[in-house]
Amino acid sequence: FLADEIKQDKRFAVASNKSTMIRYLALNNGRFPFNDVRMRQAVSLAIDRKNLVDALYMGYAEPTMNVLNYTSPGYKEFPLEHNLAKAKQLAHEVLGDKRCDVTYCINGAEPLQKGEAELIAYWLGKIGLNVHIQSLEYATRAKMLRKGDYDIARLQKGLANGDPYEVLNSFLMPTGSIYISSHTGYQNKELQGLMQEVKHTVDEKERQRIFDRVQEIAVEEEPLVALFNDMNIVAYNKRLKNYKPLIYGVDLSKVELAEEND
Repeated sequence: FLADEIKQDKRFAVASNKSTMIRYLALNNGRFPFNDVRMRQAVSLAIDRKNLVDALYMGYAEPTMNVLNYTSPGYKEFPLEHNLAKAKQLAHEVLGDKRCDVTYCINGAEPLQKGEAELIAYWLGKIGLNVHIQSLEYATRAKMLRKGDYDIARLQKGLANGDPYEVLNSFLMPTGSIYISSHTGYQNKELQGLMQEVKHTVDEKERQRIFDRVQEIAVEEEPLVALFNDMNIVAYNKRLKNYKPLIYGVDLSKVELAEEND
C-alpha cells in the first residue's frame, strides 16, 4: 500500500526485485483431514494465489506452487493451478457430505496475515472446511506447531543460501528443521530416496534432474501449500541514478545523484 502511495508522487519511483522469502501454509499431515493427500490437494486447488497477491499485496509478490524459493538455482517453475470444482470433488471424497472444523494459526504480530487468513478461510469454506482463525504470539504458536497441536499454520522461510538441498531437506525430510518444528508428518519413500541419492551425486545435470523430481512430488502431494514468493521493494527519489533493488538490499556503490536539470 505504501509503495502505491509513494508512486503517486512524481518525485519518487518504486522498483522491485526477487526476494528469498517464501510464504506458505503448513498442513498437519499427521491427523485428519490432512493425512489424506486428496484433502491437501483440495486446499491447494481452492486457493486463488493470483487473486490473493493482487488483492492483499498489490501485485508486489509472485504466486507460486513450489516451496523452493524462486531465487534458488535449483528452482523449477510450475503453472499456477486454481480449480474449485476439482477441489470440491477431492474434498468430498475425503469428507463425504460432512463438514470439518480446522484451526488456522497465524502470527498475531503480522497485521496482513489476518486478512489473508480470512480470504483463504472463505475459499476453504467452499470445500467443506469450517476454518477457525487463531491469532497467536510467536512463541506460543511455535510450541503448538512443534507438538502437532494445529491443523493449518501460516509460515514463511528465507533462503540462508541458494542450495536447493538445504531448503528441500528442511521442508520435506523427517530430519529437517522445519519438518520437525512444524510436526509435518509427511512421508514419501521415493522423495526420501531421491534426497539421499542427491547427497552423493556430483554431476550437476543429474542433481538438477533429482531436484526437479523432488519438487514435482512436493507439488503433487502438497505436504506444504506454497502461496507466494516475496519481492524486495525499494522507493527512491528520482534524482538518484542506479538505485535498484537486489535480492539482498541495495548496492549503493553505483548510486549517483543526478543534477537538478537532468
